[in-house]
Amino acid sequence: MLAPAVLMTTTAILAGGIQTMFSAVNDRMRQMTSEKLVRFTGPDGRILARDELAMVAAVRVDEINTQLPLLRARHRLLRDALLLHYSAVVLVVVAMILVGVSLTVPAPAAGTAALVFVLVATVTLLFGLALVALSVRKSVNAVDYEVDQTLALGETNACPTATRE
Repeated sequence: MLAPAVLMTTTAILAGGIQTMFSAVNDRMRQMTSEKLVRFTGPDGRILARDELAMVAAVRVDEINTQLPLLRARHRLLRDALLLHYSAVVLVVVAMILVGVSLTVPAPAAGTAALVFVLVATVTLLFGLALVALSVRKSVNAVDYEVDQTLALGETNACPTATRE
């Protein structure tokens, strides 16, 4: 009974951290979307084309257009990781119920099923952590892109347009 309880607690703590990351990415995407809709809208209410904007505003639009897909991909990875962690918690709860059943009913199949559920929960947790690691990697790419764009400002008269994966 102790191993599933520790696994469930660990998974729940990790899910809380992932939820915080998920919310931060969500808020950043909403902020950038709102910035584009509000800041780059003409007096007639239409979104201005890139060539209608000042150079600095055009650079910012390029940054937003490049970063939003990166953030969306990261957001989806975090969503999937979070769902895997919640699934792992459910699997551990089922395993704990099966352990209780195996102690009260003399059926070795219940104990075996409990073990299988704990192992599946552990593998599910592992996949969730792998998705979080991928998300962190994407985060570095997005931050590097924004820093590179900002550092390139003023270096030439052209707008920086380098992209990252």
